[in-house]
Amino acid sequence: MSLFHRLAVGAFAGGLVNGVLNALLGTNVSLSLVDYNSLLDVKIDSFAFLDALAQRLHIVAGTYDDVLAAEADQGDIAAALAAILDGNAQLVAHKLANSVSGGGPVALASLFDLGDLGRLDLKSGGQNLFTSVSALQMLVASAGLSDGDHQIDLDLAANVPGLAGISLKLAVGEPPQGGGWFAIGPQGTVVRTAQVRLAPTAHLLGGGILGNAGVTLPLYLELAHAEAVVSKATCPTTASPRGTATIAARPGVARLILGEVDANSFGAFASKPRIGDAQLINALLLKVTGSAMVEIAQTRPQSLDFSAADIEAGRVKSVHTQTIVSSLIGSLLGDLKLNVRTLGLGLASPALITQAIKGLVRPLAPTLDLTIETLLKTLGLSLGEADVQVYGVKCIEPVLVG
Repeated sequence: MSLFHRLAVGAFAGGLVNGVLNALLGTNVSLSLVDYNSLLDVKIDSFAFLDALAQRLHIVAGTYDDVLAAEADQGDIAAALAAILDGNAQLVAHKLANSVSGGGPVALASLFDLGDLGRLDLKSGGQNLFTSVSALQMLVASAGLSDGDHQIDLDLAANVPGLAGISLKLAVGEPPQGGGWFAIGPQGTVVRTAQVRLAPTAHLLGGGILGNAGVTLPLYLELAHAEAVVSKATCPTTASPRGTATIAARPGVARLILGEVDANSFGAFASKPRIGDAQLINALLLKVTGSAMVEIAQTRPQSLDFSAADIEAGRVKSVHTQTIVSSLIGSLLGDLKLNVRTLGLGLASPALITQAIKGLVRPLAPTLDLTIETLLKTLGLSLGEADVQVYGVKCIEPVLVG
């Protein structure tokens, strides 16, 4: 559903992209931004990809639905991509395929919903449908579905004054049943993204009236699945050679909380996680806890109309929540509530300590916003918006691809 933004990011964000993709793909390679962008730029024919994947899985006869009923690991998926790519993108895909270790199986039916076209025989092709999916999208979407409950841990060095580092926990759950990342079908066909839970913890240096007491800022971000439903589609005509389509799209609800998430409930998507107050300072003579929450929600879908020219150009259209804020972290910290306990003489007053902590964390809001934004974009997701592309409309019976 969501197209990647170009990964032209700085050294900090570039290291984050490398770390996330290596963890998701089960690889240990260092790719340049040129490598990432070559996979992002190249578009693949999804039926050709499934033909190549069938060969990797030793499925020599049958239909595309037979392939989707199987599971594949990330090595097979990267190798199948390499088989249909060329140039630098092929070299990068081979590099990834040869370095994959683990990662767990991917249920291919959660990646594709081909509708009636799934009954086509292998190698019969998709009649020029679904020919402009990004290779990088395919890799990361499938990686996020690996095991259906993928968790990674990362530690990032941050060359930012006052910030000692950031640690990250990420869990990616399966999209709800009834819709994959890519789908072909008539009116009512659904495309859904995965659900994501992210727990970044910023480790800040103290100083000033805080002395040597460092500050820990534990955050919890929950991003529900975004959804797009085919409202209507019209068949291609001479005047409108690619047909038209209307999509009802809704971004995923997001909640950002300052708090400690229980590790045992973090990756359990069937239930709500247990979140306690954040322990910002836990020094011998100074204890500071805090809490805050901000929510981004859009409960009603918005309609996106795609003309034949939009479809021909591969144009991406977006829906946005009505409550999106320019700085998610800044909004959260603006609602920050602290409880200060001083356990000895000679310490500053709770009011001054509260002021010092807020003064310490607020300048870091842009860095934390960038961390969250870059990580989600690496997964093909965005806060408070859903990007939708229609790949084509073809009428054997009216069939929409998107």
